Amino acid sequence: MFKTMTAAKIYIKQGFYKEALEILNHLDKNDNNFEILFYKAISYEGIGLDEKAVKICERLVQLDRFKEDCFNLIERVKNKKNETKDQSFSEYTEDEIAKVYEMIEDYENAMFWYNKKIEKLKEKLKD
Repeated sequence: MFKTMTAAKIYIKQGFYKEALEILNHLDKNDNNFEILFYKAISYEGIGLDEKAVKICERLVQLDRFKEDCFNLIERVKNKKNETKDQSFSEYTEDEIAKVYEMIEDYENAMFWYNKKIEKLKEKLKD
């Protein structure tokens, strides 16, 4: 297949992010532009390299390019992280998890889990 922007977009739409990234990396050598960077961010997210995707989007936002799309991508990554938190700790109660975070002085995550416990208790009171 040709190494064009159109080919990269087709790969992305079909979920072939690695293949798209190969094309985008080839194009980036020849022409460093914002559109290529944005589609690289999408490809990175697609293969699970969320931090790279977010860094590219943060850079694009600073340059006032693809702002809305980048904000959406960053939000998706945040939501994935929150879903992972919810799933990975399901065998422990929220306050147990919060206490562990508090013990290691990670107060941001401790507050996150204490707030989850509070919300859960509020729901029980409504019932």
